Amino acid sequence: MTLQLDRRLLTVNDYHKMIDAGIFTKNDHVELLNGEIIKMSPVKSSHSGKVNRIQTLLSYLLFQKAIISVQNPISIKPLSEPEPDICILKLREDYYENNHPKGEDVILLIEVSDTTLQKDKTVKADLYARGGVLDYWIIDVKAQSIECYSNPHNGKFKSIELKDGDDKMTIPYFNIEIMASQLLG
Repeated sequence: MTLQLDRRLLTVNDYHKMIDAGIFTKNDHVELLNGEIIKMSPVKSSHSGKVNRIQTLLSYLLFQKAIISVQNPISIKPLSEPEPDICILKLREDYYENNHPKGEDVILLIEVSDTTLQKDKTVKADLYARGGVLDYWIIDVKAQSIECYSNPHNGKFKSIELKDGDDKMTIPYFNIEIMASQLLG
């Protein structure tokens, strides 16, 4: 029989106090997911190359229409502050200097997944659906495919589509068509 211990989950406010106190720095590579501090995986060159490719493409396509946020936090209160690889954010005059974007500020969230596929498909997908993110794409580096999640309802995405290099995709909100191969490389 396994003993179940009472756990105290951290809030986003607790997490910020720990950062302000110097307990965590950018070098610690952690994020707050569902009240727990989770160590982030080291970044491989295949991962960073894909992130750079996608950022460049989106910055070109959405110049002065949206903010392209790379590996920056979004706030899903009260218990989560993940750092997704890329977010297309609604354009805002302060560029989110006054507070981190929330789920409703996200037009599209993208995770590039080489070593974190299961976490991205389960823990993060559910977190993003609960947090108000309407569209979530996972770039599967190994399979060279893209899973497109949409229509969140009761903390789960109801629609999941699989795309490969030959498929057309539409950037939500802007209705801009791209080929999956432009994201996959």
